[in-house]
Amino acid sequence: WLESGVVIGDNRGGTPLLGDHVFVGSGAKIIGPLRVGDGARIGANAVVLSDVPDGATMVGIPARPLPQRD
Repeated sequence: WLESGVVIGDNRGGTPLLGDHVFVGSGAKIIGPLRVGDGARIGANAVVLSDVPDGATMVGIPARPLPQRD
């Protein structure tokens, strides 16, 4: 699921790989040859510059994972 204003890619040829059932919030940027794991969530306006584990929720600039709830 991609919201509006999302940027995915890199001007140097690196292409991100998005897993299954990924949510990307409005205005988020996913830059470079990285992997976004299955079931991951990227918050609005987050800037993802490194791999995202399966099921992680990433927020901020640069994006960092929120702690998992038990």
